[in-house]
Amino acid sequence: MPVLDADLEARRVLARGSPLLEQVRREFGEAGLTSEGELNRKALADLIFGDHRARQRLNELTHPAIIEGLKQRLDAMRKEGRHRVAIVVAPLLFEAGMKGWFDRVIVVWASEREQVRRLMARDNLQESEAWLRVRAQMPLQDKKALADWVIDTEAGQEAVQRQVEQIWQEVNQAPA
Repeated sequence: MPVLDADLEARRVLARGSPLLEQVRREFGEAGLTSEGELNRKALADLIFGDHRARQRLNELTHPAIIEGLKQRLDAMRKEGRHRVAIVVAPLLFEAGMKGWFDRVIVVWASEREQVRRLMARDNLQESEAWLRVRAQMPLQDKKALADWVIDTEAGQEAVQRQVEQIWQEVNQAPA
């Protein structure tokens, strides 16, 4: 089953030398780039997670290209006709207005406290930085209300596996 990842698509459209990266540089300055001319994710994150307007501007610049890339990939898969189901990992799916693209939506849930803990561990962030990132997104509680399924990742590995298997069973029983 194919998996498309919005974060990987963002990396693709913001690759060194891309027109979109040049737009980001013009908007946010040289600090948004590394000495090698690549996106400086840490510096840009430090800026946008502390400034709502900057985050909104970055999203205005990048979301259309990311969404278009995902759309092209999904369209190509549909035309190919080999896959009945595709997974799209899009943390900002609701914020980007993409919910209508999909037959079903799964929200992977964890409490805010757990999200912060995981961000700190994964990205080596200070607690205050992690809280800024968590609070910059739509609350998962709101996303849960919009989802068809919710996977509770705090329930433990075995419970998560059972939840995924149940969802997969339901997907496979649905008419094509």
